[in-house]
Amino acid sequence: MAGVWLGMMERTDPVDIEMREGFNRILSLTDAPPQSKPVYVFQDVHLEHLQKRLFPVEQEKIVCRPEIIKERLFGKYPNLQSLERGREAPGVLIFSSSWAVDIGTVRNSHVVCEALLISQNSLPSLFFAVTEGSQQLWQHATSTAFQLKQKLVNLGGCSERVCIIPQLVDCQTGALIPRELNTSEEISYPDCYSLHSMDEMESVLRALVIVLLNFSSVLSDELGCEFLNLLTEEQFDFLQKYKDIKELFIHGLPGSGKTVLATEQVKRIRNTYGCSKENILYICENQPLRNFMWRSAVQF
Repeated sequence: MAGVWLGMMERTDPVDIEMREGFNRILSLTDAPPQSKPVYVFQDVHLEHLQKRLFPVEQEKIVCRPEIIKERLFGKYPNLQSLERGREAPGVLIFSSSWAVDIGTVRNSHVVCEALLISQNSLPSLFFAVTEGSQQLWQHATSTAFQLKQKLVNLGGCSERVCIIPQLVDCQTGALIPRELNTSEEISYPDCYSLHSMDEMESVLRALVIVLLNFSSVLSDELGCEFLNLLTEEQFDFLQKYKDIKELFIHGLPGSGKTVLATEQVKRIRNTYGCSKENILYICENQPLRNFMWRSAVQF
């Protein structure tokens, strides 16, 4: 009888076993850099599918994403096409109004646009299109590049050797703006930090997908540990394309992700304009939703 009870006590739910086996530990504390944490992802093709859809790597050209930001930027500053030309393929050039806002920090109003280049046999570079260089802009560029690198490792679970090189670009001429001489902030990386294969590039890009599309789940508050969900491709596309639109109506059934978009948009508004949560008016139809948004705003 005692053996029967012992077996019942030790019995494990088969669903739990399947879920546990479905997770892959991609970054452990034993082989991670300082101040990182264990990162687990669920083993399915969803992340790889998102990477290939959002940031595809093609053999013979530099792919630019998103096209709408590229066309808008090159239309106003045609000499910035130098960012795309003369680069060794394959590679991906990812434009953003502000990479600082994308990773959760405050935008610098003197930066016109930013672009992350990940290409074969070169170090990943983050370009900041500006009207003129300054020490303050170099500090902003260096800080943003460093924080993006940290998030690729600590949040995205990137296991490759990775660095992000900040570069200032004159938006009128398309020429790189040299850093002041005798600065202690410039770091030289060995060749092993370059991305020499498609697998290495796609590994970094998958980590980038997690960094850009993640948002904290409500389970994080309930269970005391951090759970991250990913935006859908459609939600991410919305946040990238409609940043500067003043009025936009979004229709969807309950549970389709409208509140998630609103929450992420509030974060971006705060970091884009440097305002506090008290400066943003959010109107909704019920009190629980209002309370949820207020708690979320406190954590931004």
